Amino acid sequence: MRSIIPLLLILLLAWSSTSAQLGYSIVGPLSKAAFDCLGTSSRQATGHDPFVFVRIYKVSGTPGVDPNAAQALANARASSVAFGILSYIEVCRSADSSVVRNTLVQAFNPPIFDSIWIKVEPNSTPGCSWEGFSQTDNCAYITEFYQALFNAFSVEGVSIGIFSTASIWKKFFGSSCNLFGEYGVSLWYAHYGSNGKIDSTQSFDDFVPFGGFMPYFKQIGGSVHISLCNNPNWKVIVDTLYTSY
Repeated sequence: MRSIIPLLLILLLAWSSTSAQLGYSIVGPLSKAAFDCLGTSSRQATGHDPFVFVRIYKVSGTPGVDPNAAQALANARASSVAFGILSYIEVCRSADSSVVRNTLVQAFNPPIFDSIWIKVEPNSTPGCSWEGFSQTDNCAYITEFYQALFNAFSVEGVSIGIFSTASIWKKFFGSSCNLFGEYGVSLWYAHYGSNGKIDSTQSFDDFVPFGGFMPYFKQIGGSVHISLCNNPNWKVIVDTLYTSY
């Protein structure tokens, strides 16, 4: 999934379809008015209150807390709609996990999101690439990184998940990096066919276990540009997500 600066918001709209649900990712900082419109439209279309993911830590430019995150979280919280609020962070391979943890704890105390998703994917930002390290070292690093966040935020009731794909995981961490089984870590993943296109099937049938993860979200749609609520000032990029929970 593409990271787009300065802020990625992922709207998960529950859709009544037996046990299935559909979700949509929204890119761009949104005002309270945008959240109000978004939430109202979601309720009318689906009968459910939506969820939003907010990027809270970035590695591009000056690494650190996303400068748009606090306002986005506040706008979502202030909306007339009861949004479920989640978050995600980007990972720089050279970052000290304790520094990232302490920065997040200080910036979001108490946290007002229900979960943090760690994006584990190729990163071309200088100093942030997984390339140049052994799979064993990368496995040890991401395990330490995950545990640092888990230890800091689980006591606050915040769960920690991972975004990755089977091919990315195998390339950087190896097939034996299954150290997360004891935590029962939830996974947000994408699956690509031999044609390079994302699998849009609304099921987890294509999931091949890796990393000790349990599939929770599956990305089934690529980026589509829209104007939210037909407002030209609220331009967003939509990615479709699926979950059966």
